[in-house]
Amino acid sequence: MAFSKAFVAIVGACNNAKQDECTWFVINDQKVGLLTPKVRQLLLCDSDVFEPFEGGMKLNPLLNTFDKRSAAVANVINRWRKEEIFPFFSNWRNEDLNIWGRFDEKPLLKMERVALSVFGAKQYGAHINGYVKSEDGNIKGIWVATRALTKSTSPGKYDQLSAGAMSVGDDIVGCARREVHEEAGISHDISEKMKPVGTVSYFYKDERGLFPEVQFIYDLELQEDYIPRNIDGEVSEFTLMSIEQVKRVLINDEFKFNSALVMLDFFIRHAVIAPDEETYYVFLAEHMLSLIH
Repeated sequence: MAFSKAFVAIVGACNNAKQDECTWFVINDQKVGLLTPKVRQLLLCDSDVFEPFEGGMKLNPLLNTFDKRSAAVANVINRWRKEEIFPFFSNWRNEDLNIWGRFDEKPLLKMERVALSVFGAKQYGAHINGYVKSEDGNIKGIWVATRALTKSTSPGKYDQLSAGAMSVGDDIVGCARREVHEEAGISHDISEKMKPVGTVSYFYKDERGLFPEVQFIYDLELQEDYIPRNIDGEVSEFTLMSIEQVKRVLINDEFKFNSALVMLDFFIRHAVIAPDEETYYVFLAEHMLSLIH
């Protein structure tokens, strides 16, 4: 039961935001984000860029191209940065992410990563589970990364083998391969064996704003003698943990919280937790996907 309650808490931590407390941010008649009342009020100050409507705020329709939209919004958020409107802008990434209305269509604009949470815009990324099997085919161990203490989010917490956001210019598998190379030193001939196994989505809030996120999940089986090595300085060490060790660090809140949700998805898919043994199995399975309409 201790595991069950901890697993439910992980789901709750990743889904602590409520859509009905927000209003929509709309571009070209497409819902692309969610706004808190405070942010909606702030956007009214830039009436040449943002326009109010009954259900929220929309981007000025005259900004009718990707470049025009991106430039206009960049001017606003760069001014916010200079005026120190949002303290967390001190963690400016110099990394642009695309914003979509629909992921199967072209993006509508790009935005500095740290600002997406202000607009409650959906962020996409990739998480890669690295694991080792024993001769009988069972999972012998899971490679767990310890996040560097210099990370701006969740320093020192455990994480997947690698993970990262989809930057402008990335495709999904390209993002996964880049991250697994930079963070775990895995070459292309090994990473091409990664298997796409689905998505995990959730909607949380913190002091930085709103985070509706979708993570594309990959599984990568590694040889028993392979040892990951970090290249980009974002991981302090890798540990090959048993299933029971991973369970323990999960219930002790030692995992980055959204990565903990990805690990629960791994547990379900690989029958580490089973419906006849896990009290909240159906609840957990249903909450691997949190839909934002």
